[in-house]
Amino acid sequence: MKLRMLLLAGAMVAPALANAQTYGRIITFGDSLSDNGNLFSLTGNPPFPYFNGRFSNGPSWAELLNGPMIAAGPTILGFPPNPSTLPTTANLNFAFGGARTDALVGLPPGTVTQIGNYLALGGTFRPTDVVTLWAGANDLFQQFPIAAGNPATAQAVMGATATTAATNVGTQVGMLGAAGARTIVTLNLPNLGAAPSFLAQGANAVQLATYSSVVFNTAWQTATAAAAAATGANVIQVPIDQLFNTVVASPGSFGFANVTNQCILTPACVGGTAATQATYLFWDGVHPTAAGHRVVANYVTEYLFAP
Repeated sequence: MKLRMLLLAGAMVAPALANAQTYGRIITFGDSLSDNGNLFSLTGNPPFPYFNGRFSNGPSWAELLNGPMIAAGPTILGFPPNPSTLPTTANLNFAFGGARTDALVGLPPGTVTQIGNYLALGGTFRPTDVVTLWAGANDLFQQFPIAAGNPATAQAVMGATATTAATNVGTQVGMLGAAGARTIVTLNLPNLGAAPSFLAQGANAVQLATYSSVVFNTAWQTATAAAAAATGANVIQVPIDQLFNTVVASPGSFGFANVTNQCILTPACVGGTAATQATYLFWDGVHPTAAGHRVVANYVTEYLFAP
């Protein structure tokens, strides 16, 4: 799949899907990369200087696709208001920071729980809905320190974890398709080895994180393609790893000056103007800045409207 660098460069605002006849509302499931304040509404995390409960200094990529989103808060945990009572034209966000792809943790709810509760509470999908699913990183983050503690088995452990997480995502794409979602956008993982948190841990951590990302993305490609074939849904696979690789290799083309450091730990950045913060790709150790989210939103939009 080719990158559309000229269309993605800079801080160009993604076109609103509401202006297109093909798509209507956005319904989002996932983790902190998509969360618009759901975890914050229950726990107060992440605190300032994070922006209004987002894991960034501005709106998430999902919000930029089609405008403001209703945050699920406790709804997706099984409490009212039920999804069926929410406005039928409103963009809905059920992503929770820290979510895994499984149900091993109750809070935050994993993506399988998010989807299952949405359906159990009466949530439905309209033909014009775009349903997004981006998850898998937390499965890897939580296993990483355990695996890294034993270098002899680290790759095997992380490989198994990555494969399971990617398979879970494929299964959940299948759940969405079987429940009536006709357009499903799913994203793979960027190279975690290029994130500031792993860069700071040294070469061994970078190598293991990179390996884990590659295994995940390979299994994700297979699992989500199988789900598309089984359900007949239009499953749009977005190779976000290719985008991040290109941004890191050529940051200036996208308006970035720093793609290796955390803005939140850099006084000149976190205390600087919005323009200064926009020159950083990473807000913290693993999450993009608002400018990074804009680039992601533009990229996803390109895939939505590509022939």
